[in-house]
Amino acid sequence: MGGNCTNLFRNWGLMYVADYNVRVYPSAQKDLWDMMRADTSLNAEEAAQRFKVIKDKLNTLASAPESYRMARDTLLRLRGYRTMQLENHVAFFTVSNGEVELRRVLPTRRQFSQLL
Repeated sequence: MGGNCTNLFRNWGLMYVADYNVRVYPSAQKDLWDMMRADTSLNAEEAAQRFKVIKDKLNTLASAPESYRMARDTLLRLRGYRTMQLENHVAFFTVSNGEVELRRVLPTRRQFSQLL
């Protein structure tokens, strides 16, 4: 955990009833911002709607992280990683001791095990 994590909900302005504390690692925070900036074809209204959809989905991590499946990759599964689909990206997180740690948000075409 430590000081290199940022509280996901403070930075993204998410509203939730939390059963879990959700923390986002700097690498995941960068991934999320890169994801939002990647599609320059969206107008302001479309970008705001896209952000809302992603934000709503991330909110579910605070209340039901176990509802997401374990990672398909054997090594990641053994490390306790779960996955959440976010459009054409996959969010990787772990759940331990009442805390969800969002580690990365990567395009679905990447080699995940080498990046986590």
